[in-house]
Amino acid sequence: MEFTVVQGDIAEASADAFGLDAEIVVHAVAMPHYGDGRATAESVRDATRNALTAADERGCESLVIPALGCGVAGFDLEAGARIIAETIRASDPENLRDVRFIAQSSEEYETVRRVVDAVRDEGED
Repeated sequence: MEFTVVQGDIAEASADAFGLDAEIVVHAVAMPHYGDGRATAESVRDATRNALTAADERGCESLVIPALGCGVAGFDLEAGARIIAETIRASDPENLRDVRFIAQSSEEYETVRRVVDAVRDEGED
């Protein structure tokens, strides 16, 4: 499965950015419905896994995924990017072939890219 980091706006990516013809939009929420509503490592991992599974089960070949839980839900971007990258790396989809981890700002993009590169390097050991 191809896994890349891109910079852009998730609202645009959901519709038709990056050459993807979106027929399905999977809405993933990393904010738990209990406690203070702030994302946790477990909720970020679950939301990522659920989004990957939902897309794959629907026959999707590509998916654009943002930094789930790292915005209004308050989870640390670097820690969240690591969890998301590790969850994507561990997935073994039947249909999904192209996953793009989208970062909105230049600063966010650099953080996500650095973390994803580190996770890839760890996987090669």
